[in-house]
Amino acid sequence: MTITEVLKLEHHRNHRYLDSLCFFGYIFVQFLYSDEIKIGFRLALGNLRGRGTMKIQVGGLSDGVYQFNMAADSNSLQLDGHFPDQVVANITVEKSGTQIFLAARVSAEGSFECDRCLTPFTFPVKSLYRMYYVTDGAADSQVDPSELQIVPPGFSVIDLSEDVRQTMLLAVPLKLLCTENCKGLCPHCGTNLNSGTCTCTQLTVDSRWEQLSKLKKQI
Repeated sequence: MTITEVLKLEHHRNHRYLDSLCFFGYIFVQFLYSDEIKIGFRLALGNLRGRGTMKIQVGGLSDGVYQFNMAADSNSLQLDGHFPDQVVANITVEKSGTQIFLAARVSAEGSFECDRCLTPFTFPVKSLYRMYYVTDGAADSQVDPSELQIVPPGFSVIDLSEDVRQTMLLAVPLKLLCTENCKGLCPHCGTNLNSGTCTCTQLTVDSRWEQLSKLKKQI
């Protein structure tokens, strides 16, 4: 085979390679810009996003039900030190026309101090959150106003950060006890009666203060 023939053969191979490369490039571009792939990317980002704020991209979603699993650091949600770890949200979004219904289960590990014995303890704080997002004039009169947000036509992002923060704070019990049967501290020497006893003499309570004493035990 002459040098000229070798060069022609190599040129032909390069030409076929470039044609194949252009073809696959065209397929990739069509794949990337299709509506289905755009929505798929949005859903994937919704499941991975969340180390900062909790935002859901709803622009371009067709009618249907979608699931999102998100997490955010408590500091980014401006929660206090009672929530040292991440806040997790399992979210269901249902879109119908211009209306969107969102339901979320939010949870986080809480760190607190017992109101009776002052011992630090942890327990999972959980709550449910739901909201209807509708455009002005499309609101259902049967929907609880506290679960309704009016949004502008064509809105594309739902930011749950503030709603999740408030939901977690409201889920913290007013009375924080390490256990329901916590015995508290001895009012005289301060001994933790859950872990031991003390030698303090139990004083006789004046009957006039008996009701107040019972109330104190309930606190």
